[in-house]
Amino acid sequence: MRFIKSAGTTLAFKIIAMSFGLGISVLIGRAMGPEGRGVYGLVMTVIMISSVFGVFGLGAANAYFIAKDRNHARVIGWQSLFVGIAGAAVSTVAVLFVRHLAPAVLKGLEGPVLVITLLMVPLFLWGNLYARAYLGLGRVVAFNTFETFGRGIFFGAAAVVILFMNRDMTFYLASVLACLSLLTLGYIIRYFQISPSGKTKAREFFTLSISYGVRPWIAAVFTWITIRSGIFFVNYFKGTAEAGLFSVAQQISELLIIVPSVVGAILFPRVASGDSKDLTAKVLRTMNAVFLPLFLLLAFLAEPIITLLFGAEFLPSAVALRIILPGAYLLGLEVIIAGDIAGRGYPWPVALIWIPVFAINAIGYMILVPRYGIDGAALATSISYALIFVYMTFQLRKMTSFTLSQLFIPRLADLRALLSSSRFGSGGQAQSNAAADDTVERGAGL
Repeated sequence: MRFIKSAGTTLAFKIIAMSFGLGISVLIGRAMGPEGRGVYGLVMTVIMISSVFGVFGLGAANAYFIAKDRNHARVIGWQSLFVGIAGAAVSTVAVLFVRHLAPAVLKGLEGPVLVITLLMVPLFLWGNLYARAYLGLGRVVAFNTFETFGRGIFFGAAAVVILFMNRDMTFYLASVLACLSLLTLGYIIRYFQISPSGKTKAREFFTLSISYGVRPWIAAVFTWITIRSGIFFVNYFKGTAEAGLFSVAQQISELLIIVPSVVGAILFPRVASGDSKDLTAKVLRTMNAVFLPLFLLLAFLAEPIITLLFGAEFLPSAVALRIILPGAYLLGLEVIIAGDIAGRGYPWPVALIWIPVFAINAIGYMILVPRYGIDGAALATSISYALIFVYMTFQLRKMTSFTLSQLFIPRLADLRALLSSSRFGSGGQAQSNAAADDTVERGAGL
């Protein structure tokens, strides 16, 4: 089976999921205004950061080890069940600690809304862990099912509960929680029905999984905190309504990153196999040629797009969107570069670089947000994206013989050569799609 087909399937599901995500944002923004959109942004940011932090790196390990030997599937299933519980407990303690230490960071996220948010965390953790396990079994459609159907539940509930029933955020989230619980239960039960039984020892395998996943986990956690912490700083300094305006600008900027993220993930197995040659440069040049005009067009049409989708109340998001876009564009290129570097062993300096980038980003927020509001948050975000792009480009050039012109100056023949260059077996597909999912989550903030 051609890898392009698997990557294309994943891309199609990601586009559907992100379309649902945009639809949810529009419905909530229209019905509840910037403040309601801010609360929803806080809810989803807490859930998504927790779902990355709480898997402890075992998501990638699930796909990797099952792809190598399907007899690991059953023990990984049980391992994932318990890790979801433990990860949710640790994430809940962390959220409550932050809320106790600095209540203004999560203001608006309180009472029943906070409780429901924390109850959703284990569902997303299990969705993440079992999706990767499905991927290791070669079930590409099942791999994409939880995220896509989960987003569909959020969208459908928003349409019914908020738009037609005119109910509040608490009732909306409670409805989502009930439906998402049923989806998760079915997802887990189906996994155990199709997974082959084996004799793998759980304790030894857990240690092996942690060892495999620790580096990408550290990078993923700090990446997500860096990319998503802006809404907390805006909420702390400027309030929930401003947080809603900022979250809209950030969400729109990230929509265009999904395609280079998934396509860039094709690099992972080719580089790992030592057979990539100049494929990385071709991918980067192609993305430059195709997506730079789209980012420029989005910057030009920022006001009419935001007004059309969200209404005049959200018009201040347009300037923030324009400020974020240069950094978002560089982030799209960075996740392609990260796919190449991951195939070369994911060295520790690459895993740890997000820690100082996060520190610089946080300092930028603390300096710029009090003075410039969401525009300052957008600038700090764009700067952090640019910094990580520069560093990853430096690392790629250090590991390879590519020049800057080879990496970034488009050539007309690249697209056709790229589309005809990749063919993989099932194990390569699993690892590549796992890389695709990690990359999209990092770059597109799903």
